[in-house]
Amino acid sequence: MEQSKTPKHFFMYDKEKHPKLFRALFNLTAHDKKIPTDENLDYEIEQLGFYMRYAWPLLSKIIKRKIFLFWRYKWKIWAKNIIVYSLLLIAIYFAWIKVAKPIFIKETPNTIIKEIYVTNLKSFDELMVDVGERESSNRWKAHKDGSSMLGYFQFDPTTLKLIGINVEPEYFLNDSNLQISAFKRLMHVNRITYQKYINRWNNKPLPQDKRYIITESGILMAFHLKPAGTIQYFNSGCVDDSNCDGNGTKVSDYIKEFSGYKVEY
Repeated sequence: MEQSKTPKHFFMYDKEKHPKLFRALFNLTAHDKKIPTDENLDYEIEQLGFYMRYAWPLLSKIIKRKIFLFWRYKWKIWAKNIIVYSLLLIAIYFAWIKVAKPIFIKETPNTIIKEIYVTNLKSFDELMVDVGERESSNRWKAHKDGSSMLGYFQFDPTTLKLIGINVEPEYFLNDSNLQISAFKRLMHVNRITYQKYINRWNNKPLPQDKRYIITESGILMAFHLKPAGTIQYFNSGCVDDSNCDGNGTKVSDYIKEFSGYKVEY
């Protein structure tokens, strides 16, 4: 069947006057030997003109109409489906977290360790005896030459003044009841002063050695050992364990050694 002919200069186009445009339109180069005839060229232009004049306006109208119908009617259905499926996924998630997960997944051993420490705490009196053994070998009048530390619990005179005990060293060394009172007062003051560290770290595994659990008594005794160093230790996430007292005792040593005691008296 013979192809339809179109009028010349359908697009007012002359391939002789515009060779570059002609080659670009039909993807030809200057070295192409196969050049379409005028009839073929006219037919291709006719097809192109048809699409540009009729097909594209129709397609554009269809697209606009589809967008209008979706916006007018169907977006509510889509939004409803999104909300329904989102609520369903949320319900499944909470059902898994609250019901299914506790049934099918066992809790970590940390919970068991925490319960052991909570229910088997040593007494406050035992804490004082063990601290006295560690600090002074249970000597009420312990006072090393060249050291400012005093008594059973090895108090620094500056610390005693901060908690309201301002007496001569000899008087303090000869009064065991005053030393016990000072220890209790320091524990009370430190519990208030360093409460944020207790809230953050109490009953958590020690990062350097997860066999040990950090407890309130261990935290308070670490602050008794070296307050500034203990703050730095906890602020580093218990990573920086370089702070020691004059005897080379680390903050983490006291946290381990005095873990698991009652701090109420």
